[in-house]
Amino acid sequence: MEVNKYGKPYSDSKSINKYYWKPLLFELNIEDRDLYTTRHTYATIMRNNGADKSLVKAILGHKQSSNVLDDVYHHYEHNHKQIKTANNFFHFVNKDDKKSC
Repeated sequence: MEVNKYGKPYSDSKSINKYYWKPLLFELNIEDRDLYTTRHTYATIMRNNGADKSLVKAILGHKQSSNVLDDVYHHYEHNHKQIKTANNFFHFVNKDDKKSC
């Protein structure tokens, strides 16, 4: 678990968003997004690339009985442009990881 400068666990992401995430997006000329959206992006990329729902739920910390992946992420399955973009990103990152091995 990540800790803050006082040795305590982060209780929220407001300061991370303000001092690190938002300036990074600005520097990279990427449209402003909340850090929390990366969680949705991750889940979408994993599901679009065949990851089992139970694996994604375990990684995200959802109960296995939860329907959150169906209720929250189901709209991505029908937007082919977003799926293509997510998959391209996944394969780009994966390709770079293989080069460093």
